[in-house]
Amino acid sequence: MLDVSRIIAGKLRIEARPVDLAAVVDAALAAAQLPAESKNIRIDYVVEGALEPVSGDPGRLQQVAGNLLANAIKFTPEGGRVEVKLGRTRSHARLVVSDSGIGIDPAFLPYIFERFRQADSTSTRTQKGLGLGLAITRHLVELHGGSIEAASGGEGRGASFTVTLPLLHVPVHVATRAESPEPTSATLDGLRILLVDDEDDAREAMAVLLRQAGAHVSARSPTCS
Repeated sequence: MLDVSRIIAGKLRIEARPVDLAAVVDAALAAAQLPAESKNIRIDYVVEGALEPVSGDPGRLQQVAGNLLANAIKFTPEGGRVEVKLGRTRSHARLVVSDSGIGIDPAFLPYIFERFRQADSTSTRTQKGLGLGLAITRHLVELHGGSIEAASGGEGRGASFTVTLPLLHVPVHVATRAESPEPTSATLDGLRILLVDDEDDAREAMAVLLRQAGAHVSARSPTCS
């Protein structure tokens, strides 16, 4: 289900088609509600005007939004806040996921999207569990011709991740319907899953996808009692 090795190796291929990015983000937000509520984290969502569709795979784009939301929720303390903004910058759609969490060491920012890269500090957003999810996210964004950037004011000052994707300009006379994420999530809808893996990155990436597919997931390390 994860296709992690194919994504990281750059071997994943997508069948691009017009995608309604707002519907994709809506689906990712729906999957993130339970994890956010469990930590009393408020998610604010702002759509800044109508957007043309983007070209890509709706399921993979939902994975991008879902990974960023899961990352924000993970590193935001109880009672915190996550903000999602969807808008445009010239010919590109712009998705920003920011949080009031523990922040990122500025020295670590250039390496934030590297697979399994960790810094020494445990007080900022450099602990285990960060590397694989963001590496996957970067590969998926680049596969869609886009880019992703991270920013943070430092420890205790939160972080933001900005994804830009080229908009698809469809001629008015062409009746092309932008697609929303395919309703494949029903296959796991309501299923309760206990996910056990000793690799934090793999466990959390799998948990995100299972939740996006409709499952209720409890994830833990095999060393937990």
